[in-house]
Amino acid sequence: MSAAETLREIAEAFNARDWDRARELVSDEFEFVDVAMGQTVHGPDGFVEYARVWANAFSDMRIETLAVVADDRHASGEFVGGGTHDGTLPTPAGEIPPTGRKFEERFTWFADVAGGKLTGVRDYYNAMAVMTQLGLMPEPAEATP
Repeated sequence: MSAAETLREIAEAFNARDWDRARELVSDEFEFVDVAMGQTVHGPDGFVEYARVWANAFSDMRIETLAVVADDRHASGEFVGGGTHDGTLPTPAGEIPPTGRKFEERFTWFADVAGGKLTGVRDYYNAMAVMTQLGLMPEPAEATP
C-alpha cells in the first residue's frame, strides 16, 4: 500500500469505527502528535484510544479526505472533520460536557510511513475554531476600519 493510500485508509478506518483496522495501519513505534492540544500518543493502542475519545465525544463524527500528496516515505493530507458534540470530551484542561452543538473544521495530517504503516502523524487544526463552534468560546470580534 502506498503512503497516500495508508493515510486515506486510516481516515476510513475512523469513519467505520474499525479499530482493528486502525491498529493494523500503524506501527508499534507510531507517534501521533495533536499539535493544537499538545498531546502525544504512542503505538497502535495509544492511537486507537485517542481516536475513540473523539468518536465517543462526537458519535456521528466523520472525516472527509479532500486531498493527499505523498512520496515513498511521507504523506500529507487535507481533511474536514465534524460531528455533533453528544458525549464528554476529555482534554488536557479537563472534561468538556456535551454541548449538543455541531462542529466542522479543516485539518491537516503530516505523516511518516514505512513498510506500508504509519510511523508518525502530526495533526494540525484550529482548536479555537472548534471550541467556538461548540459554544465554549465567544465569536471573534470583527476588525473595525
